[in-house]
Amino acid sequence: MTGELDMTASAEARSDQINAADLISGPRTYTIEKVTEGKATHPFDFHLVESPGKVYRPNTGMRRVIIAGWGPKTEVYHGRRLTLLNEPTVIYAGAEIGGLRVSHMSHLDKPLKTSLAINQKKKVPYIVEPLTEAAPPAEPSPEDRASKAVAWFSAKGVERQHLEAHVGLPIAEWTAAHLSDLTESRESIVSESTGDQS
Repeated sequence: MTGELDMTASAEARSDQINAADLISGPRTYTIEKVTEGKATHPFDFHLVESPGKVYRPNTGMRRVIIAGWGPKTEVYHGRRLTLLNEPTVIYAGAEIGGLRVSHMSHLDKPLKTSLAINQKKKVPYIVEPLTEAAPPAEPSPEDRASKAVAWFSAKGVERQHLEAHVGLPIAEWTAAHLSDLTESRESIVSESTGDQS
């Protein structure tokens, strides 16, 4: 008899960013590793400790919420945490297609009360709750990060052996530097692996 299987990972959107489809199983809390410059439509990439290889790209409404809670300078966001959820009532081009919303943020003394534009003419109240922290969040171990990285690459069709060959070491010996290299080289690694398999 086999153990219980979890289909959550298989239902996640295959891209380099967190999407609403990634949170169909429920909200998730992430720790911000760093924020880098993004693209014109989504100018900021939030790199997340718990999701190597994927970034959170807040839309205009959520950027305004984050600024209201933490201020505009992204350098202070390092190590802070937020909870993202899939809000199915988010409207785009006149249709409810769902989208990402921030429901909780660390470093808030009280609920953050702001407003959110749902179209060009209407705004609604929006509240973000403080993310309570009984203890500082534990830094993920290299083993945990390696496991998540392998799972991400596996979903892209990259085998464990290919990753070990790229790093030059077995997974058990990977360091934080090796994991950072994998993250920065993820696109070329996936391309190389696809070429190897064709």
